[in-house]
Amino acid sequence: MGRNLRDWHRIVNSLLDVNLHEGRDLFIWALHSSGSFSVKSLYIALINNGVRVSQDIWRIKIPSKIKIFLWYLKEGVILTKDNLAKRNWVGDTRCSFCYSPENIQHLFLDYFYAKFLWSVVHLLFRISPPHSIEDIFNRWSKLGGNKHNKLLLTAASALLWTIWLTRNEVIFDKCRPKYFFAGSVQGNSLAMSMGKVAAV
Repeated sequence: MGRNLRDWHRIVNSLLDVNLHEGRDLFIWALHSSGSFSVKSLYIALINNGVRVSQDIWRIKIPSKIKIFLWYLKEGVILTKDNLAKRNWVGDTRCSFCYSPENIQHLFLDYFYAKFLWSVVHLLFRISPPHSIEDIFNRWSKLGGNKHNKLLLTAASALLWTIWLTRNEVIFDKCRPKYFFAGSVQGNSLAMSMGKVAAV
């Protein structure tokens, strides 16, 4: 009862300065001088109130759908099977490529396919593979200096998007993954794999 009474008094106090009058009601956006909503005014208000917003993803020149995918991935809400299970999805939560539980870390970094692709990038550019999704955005994509950071993030987006598309093909098209080799990482197999990365 005490809490409800306090809430009631808070609501009443918030309405003391409200003057009602005849006429049509209007919605006014208080964060802009025109009274109209704008994304920019909301963004400025968020920044001024201490909300940290990274622009890195939105500044690189890639399709919007991949930018949104990267943002979901960064926030940890991309619909891998573990995230689907949290939404009461009932199904096999194992990885589409192996028998391990599918989550973001496993699919994009720890599974053999992903590890191989990151290793190829390491061999080509002498950049050590990232150890987490957070590491991709906070450290790995910033190793190129101001001149090449956007290029690195673009390369990471291509690699991550390729893994995601391959995974979805296996699940929804019921096909075998269209990637590299059945044998050892030698000779032509390595060349074919590097070619796929380069094509991305």
